[in-house]
Amino acid sequence: MEMVLLRGRCCQTSASIETMNFLTIITVVRNHAAGLEKTLSGIAESSEGSYRPEVILIDGGSTDGTQEVMKKYNQLLSCWISEPDDGPYNAMNKGLRKATGEWVLFLNAGDLLAGPQTLRKIFAIIENEHEADICYGDWMVDYPSFRTYRKAAGVHELWKGMICSHQSMIFRTRNLREVGFPAGYSLAADFHAVCLLYQAGCRFRYIPEPLVTCESFGMSHRRMFRSALEQYHIAKALFPMTFGHRVFHFRRLSFFWVLSWVYPVIPFSALLRILRKVHHDQIV
Repeated sequence: MEMVLLRGRCCQTSASIETMNFLTIITVVRNHAAGLEKTLSGIAESSEGSYRPEVILIDGGSTDGTQEVMKKYNQLLSCWISEPDDGPYNAMNKGLRKATGEWVLFLNAGDLLAGPQTLRKIFAIIENEHEADICYGDWMVDYPSFRTYRKAAGVHELWKGMICSHQSMIFRTRNLREVGFPAGYSLAADFHAVCLLYQAGCRFRYIPEPLVTCESFGMSHRRMFRSALEQYHIAKALFPMTFGHRVFHFRRLSFFWVLSWVYPVIPFSALLRILRKVHHDQIV
């Protein structure tokens, strides 16, 4: 694949765009070389034959060796950009503008496809999908000493918050590009986009199996209260809120507010024990 490099940007030539893939995977990263290595290695191992997605990488100007990893996987990447940005959602919008696939999946640095056959399954799903606009499934969270299985909620429960990890959602690119990820939300822009697509009449299809394994203690995990608060403001603006709905959000926000104070002071080993107990019925 011929690549063109200009001012820290590496993009497809017109010749490579002609061999467009059905699926685009967008990865965003900033100073997480080890996580990026894991993610790109997993995509490379799963890509075979006709199951080769377009892979776009958006780096926020890393200084930790991330760019060396990018160069290592140059043959895998259809397009990469390395420059300062305004955060993950700004980077995701950049990748979305570059995507040429009919469907798009976001796999952040440190995250993995759920298994070696997952990419093949995703291609089989979307190649035969003629009705849905968003396919979404379950996901797993990888903690240092255990892994949990998280089951996605039904789309009718969007008023509660995000129904699954955004990494386990596959969007029709044209629909997502119309709404994008707004700059007004630093932690819940993905939820806002999903809600707008739902209200626009986009059709959702649930896939009853895990699609990705997400790295634990990411940005939303570390700032759970702020993330939940943003989701509440979005839900309140876009969905009818009954008294029962407000009570649900009050209890949810109270829980995350307590956690936000506990996280910084509790030893990491104790935190893992608490999380293991809280998610005991989800451990796999």
